[in-house]
Amino acid sequence: MCSVGLLVLLLLVLAARPAAGFASLEVTWRQPPAAGLLGVNTDSAADPEILELIRDAGFSRIRSDMIWDEIEPNGNGAYDFGGRWGGLMSHLRQLNMGVFALTNDRNAHYENGSIIATAAGRQAYGRWVAAMAVHWRDVDIWWELIDEANSSPLYRHNASAYAALAAVVSAAVKAAQPNATFVGPACCGLGHQPGAWLEEALEAGIMQSFDVATIHPYRSDAPEMFSTEFPQLSNLIAQ
Repeated sequence: MCSVGLLVLLLLVLAARPAAGFASLEVTWRQPPAAGLLGVNTDSAADPEILELIRDAGFSRIRSDMIWDEIEPNGNGAYDFGGRWGGLMSHLRQLNMGVFALTNDRNAHYENGSIIATAAGRQAYGRWVAAMAVHWRDVDIWWELIDEANSSPLYRHNASAYAALAAVVSAAVKAAQPNATFVGPACCGLGHQPGAWLEEALEAGIMQSFDVATIHPYRSDAPEMFSTEFPQLSNLIAQ
């Protein structure tokens, strides 16, 4: 049996790309219908029966990993848009659903399979995400750059490196598909250490790359405590 986990996809949605700098940024909660804010994370998203159940439950979006070396299996810029990924997008298109697509940062043919850390690797990553954005441009997709980079072995001590990756990938995606929605940093938590990481990333200009800021406010205390951290996030972005 396939397991389906319910989650709040867009736990926090913030406007980005202010025209006149961050000082003028007004941060607000968006208030679309609940189905636009909530989605379902599933390990078997290409299964049409699963997607139909999700849609029938009132949700319009799923969250799915996009595995780089499955879509670019030979590391030569030739992309396979068929298989389970092509099936997933086809089913979503038929059901008029969208996807929160989480792009991972490993391919066995780049960086010896390690996390992307070089200019050449960042360019290859950008080409891959851009190619997907173009090929599936008729599907409602939000492209997210790496899950919880502030806990990544490479980026957790170097937010500037993540900002550099975001800049390269964003430029590639927007050049290829200007209407694509590119989001991040999918920061895990907003406690003292994540807050410091996010501050470094913001100072490195990270929000110049993203259309929407995403945060995962995980915690061991009451979920309502996030309301005390939201002003902190708002202030960080507005600075």
